[in-house]
Amino acid sequence: MSNILPKNLNVKRFQTPPTFPETSRDFKKAAGQAVHISKALEEAGYKKASTEIKDCHTCRDVHPCSSGEHFITAQVYTCKNPVCPKCALMRMQDRITEIEPYVLRSIKEGHKVFFLTCSIPNEQYLPSVLKKTKKHFSNLINSPWWKGKIIGGAYQIETTFNKKENTWHPHIHGVAIYEKGCWIDQPEFVERWLKITGDGRGFHVKRIHLDTARYKLREVLRYTVKPSEIPFDRFVELWRGIRKVRMFGRFGILNKNHRDFEAIQKQKRDKCICPKCEEKILTDITIRQIYKLNGTWEIKSITYNSPPSEITSVGTSKAKRKTAFAFP
Repeated sequence: MSNILPKNLNVKRFQTPPTFPETSRDFKKAAGQAVHISKALEEAGYKKASTEIKDCHTCRDVHPCSSGEHFITAQVYTCKNPVCPKCALMRMQDRITEIEPYVLRSIKEGHKVFFLTCSIPNEQYLPSVLKKTKKHFSNLINSPWWKGKIIGGAYQIETTFNKKENTWHPHIHGVAIYEKGCWIDQPEFVERWLKITGDGRGFHVKRIHLDTARYKLREVLRYTVKPSEIPFDRFVELWRGIRKVRMFGRFGILNKNHRDFEAIQKQKRDKCICPKCEEKILTDITIRQIYKLNGTWEIKSITYNSPPSEITSVGTSKAKRKTAFAFP
């Protein structure tokens, strides 16, 4: 199974970031959480990060297709902050669109797929326990035992806070695909995890079926943090601990298929074809939209782009060089 990319890949994503349902309940909830996070960072003196989270996903440029029914997102202002709930929602939609077809096809072809959760004991210092968690999981998926039975998967680290013990609890959610004919029992996973960590807190495994695939992927990819479960006065500590840490990763066959998926998306962009109706995208028209609090986008400006110009340099001296623009 060198490539599990579906032959007729029906993807809704055109570019990164994708056009997501900003009128949905999830996005409105994320926008409300972003206000509180922004306030916490501002009070701690991080004004730049606060402003970026507040203004995240409030402005975008889109291109209409020739049918006039669809708008394809060309560019969205995003802060890409690891604690921003709006960016987290965008990343989840993006990754589910990419990974779900691979998981479904692998199940149909006879590969068993499982959902996993693993963690180590909580600690009061977040960077320390986060580093240990990543190191132990990396040792697990790079071990000969793992590679001999599992061909690929994806994972994301979620960080929560234990208010009673005042400790941080980063843990890993993941989805992995077995080699055909392989199966590993829960006790064997726990034994391996304890052998690698020495004091692993737990390792939970549950099989994924066709009807539960999308729900489990949503569980894996939904959160890096849950803002509602983090105390207001600990957000700055959380932001400092995870802002330079990679919280998502792929391994094995899904890593290779990610590159194939990106190549297909590039071909569609180069052809300027709308992924929804297969009509031509009018790239010579750019519409700038501003997000309103009622969940709608308001048109700020419409720009008619000039055709690409041919630039020729005249003169030999670098200081006296003149540039002539020749429009076709």
